[in-house]
Amino acid sequence: MGALAALPPALAASPVPCAAAAPDALAAILALPKLDAPAGAAAQEATQAGATLVHVFATWCEPCRAEMLPLARLAQRLRGRVRVVALDAGEPQTRVRRFFAQDFFAREFPEGPPFEVVFDEARALLAPLRVETLPTSLLLDASGRERARAAGPVDWDSPQAAQALDAVVADAGRSQEKPAAPIVLPPLALEETPP
Repeated sequence: MGALAALPPALAASPVPCAAAAPDALAAILALPKLDAPAGAAAQEATQAGATLVHVFATWCEPCRAEMLPLARLAQRLRGRVRVVALDAGEPQTRVRRFFAQDFFAREFPEGPPFEVVFDEARALLAPLRVETLPTSLLLDASGRERARAAGPVDWDSPQAAQALDAVVADAGRSQEKPAAPIVLPPLALEETPP
């Protein structure tokens, strides 16, 4: 496994200070080219979601691969409340399409990913989004303000992940004068492979 997988699980999804992504970052992300999405999924989530989870990944990244199925299950469970957008960093669409067609993913999701997949082939948004490692996940509230960040893999199947996302959705109607409570995403424990 790569160097990213060697991170200790306690550091793998460490929170960093929020407010890193500008409020217009979501518009820039959504303007990127998109992989074919299930019919109506993107439009439905765009109009109903109270929060957006932006997940930056690459198909060659082992920790990214490890969390992709749990991320897809989370997107299904929270559809309509949380919009999930997977942002591929630097790869051609054909490679990403083949990735989602592989047995490990297609067996559980034969119709394709239950979330939007966008492509930043030039990696133009990585610096403005302050993405320094893959995977990186950004949790944005309804106004596009960053509420949480995980640099490293997240355990999307855990109840804590769903609770963190629900907290951001619940805060959507609350006054922004009072700072929101910090959100922490649970790290994914990766198995170490012997040298």
